[in-house]
Amino acid sequence: MNAGLIFAATCLAVSMAEAQAPIAISVDASVPGTPLKPVWSYHGYDEANYTTMAAGSTLLRDIKAFNPESVFVRTHFLLNSGDGTAALKWGSTNVYSEDAQGRPVYDFRILDGIMDSIVATGAYPLAEI
Repeated sequence: MNAGLIFAATCLAVSMAEAQAPIAISVDASVPGTPLKPVWSYHGYDEANYTTMAAGSTLLRDIKAFNPESVFVRTHFLLNSGDGTAALKWGSTNVYSEDAQGRPVYDFRILDGIMDSIVATGAYPLAEI
């Protein structure tokens, strides 16, 4: 039995013990259990601008290579203002700015590059705005 199941069973036992009589749980860790099937194919992060850098693309390709299921990537802060400079914790895509007269200016080039980089690795982009 794997450690996650042991932990979950222990938590359940503790929770139930508070409401009922004590429950005994026995685990034989010497017997191999069923291999854990990976079900986590969703990945998210804040620094969207790192996606287009060499290390970001390599990391996404590696995540895709290790996961037999479809991989979904969610980047945060995709509509933050700024010049597209990568910074710790905050993305910067400059999707929205204003001209000298205060009129909105929309530019999706950086955001499109981020999405294109995700798709190029074989993953699927999920936008969180």
